[in-house]
Amino acid sequence: AMPGAMPGDAVEAGITISEHVFEASAGEIFIRAILAGGVVASMVWMVHAVRDSAGRVLIIYLLAAVMPLADMYHCVTSLVEVVFGVVEGVATVGQAIGFFLTTTAGNIIGGLVLVATINYGQTRDRRVPDLDCDELELGWREFFLGYHTGRVSGDAVAPELQRR
Repeated sequence: AMPGAMPGDAVEAGITISEHVFEASAGEIFIRAILAGGVVASMVWMVHAVRDSAGRVLIIYLLAAVMPLADMYHCVTSLVEVVFGVVEGVATVGQAIGFFLTTTAGNIIGGLVLVATINYGQTRDRRVPDLDCDELELGWREFFLGYHTGRVSGDAVAPELQRR
């Protein structure tokens, strides 16, 4: 580390945070990473559902704040703590790589479980039997590049979307 780049009390606080990260067992890290993966996946899901920018920023802020408050680990957001710990001698590069691999695996599982559960819960034929839901599906281009695509507006469903 570059001496004097941070005040001494800030370095001590960073070391304390890094020590806390590396005191957790691999199992604890993995479980907390699964939860964080679910939080991030739900954040992405909700950001796509919100229409205005202020709402999106609020969702991101609130859900991103949940992770450190609940002592969850995400492979991206925890990287600062881990790298700081390596630089300050709290942990080795091997420990950092192990932490990163464990959190990444947990984040993937947490995100996949959430998305799979939501997708299963939205089984269209059971939920909306009187609609032709094939007309409401997003193509890949609309999914990645569209803004307000896939929404049915108004109180009534357009006649061309009703099942024949």
